[in-house]
Amino acid sequence: MELEYVFSYSASVIDLQHVGGPFGKRRIARCGAGIINGPKLNGEVLEGAYDWILDGPDGWGRIDVRAQFRTHDGCVIYAQYLGVLEYNEKYSAASREGGETAFEDIYFRSTPRFETDDPRYIWLTQSVFVGRGRILPGHTVCWEIYRVT
Repeated sequence: MELEYVFSYSASVIDLQHVGGPFGKRRIARCGAGIINGPKLNGEVLEGAYDWILDGPDGWGRIDVRAQFRTHDGCVIYAQYLGVLEYNEKYSAASREGGETAFEDIYFRSTPRFETDDPRYIWLTQSVFVGRGRILPGHTVCWEIYRVT
């Protein structure tokens, strides 16, 4: 197996709600619009994406993201991905200060799944993808998405 780079995207976190419950502390992050660019997909992240992050007692977050993309040629794509986020010192500093991390600074990985019925992008529904994330200044998240070949 190999990885084929498909696109990157970034979106800012607009606000954060905290909810406690029987499974632990959950943070609900509402995200703003963002940009998608890459060799296989270009467009925008539509405002209204959410991440329901479950903070574990092991110092890791379990992410659960739902988002909508609009391609440069008008196709709307639904994206959902689960993953894990390492809460190490570099992550904590970037979150606290509105700073930045590199992809190598934190283990921030996901398995995105896409839905569309547009024939131009149906290949997104017929492949397995993985992503790696990092934090950008201003409480923005950046993802690189790869197709498993």
